Amino acid sequence: MSVNTEKHTVWLLRKRDSLQLWEAIPLWFAISSPLIGLIIGFLGAWFVTWLTT
Repeated sequence: MSVNTEKHTVWLLRKRDSLQLWEAIPLWFAISSPLIGLIIGFLGAWFVTWLTT
């Protein structure tokens, strides 16, 4: 019975350590939003300088 309990606890630890979808989506947005903002900002600045020259 102790072997089965050990396997079960290992499975619970592995399942708990993996990143769930409801956690991965906000993490993806938190990482990608500043990068997308920088890209849009640089493209906007380039476009304004291109229009004014």
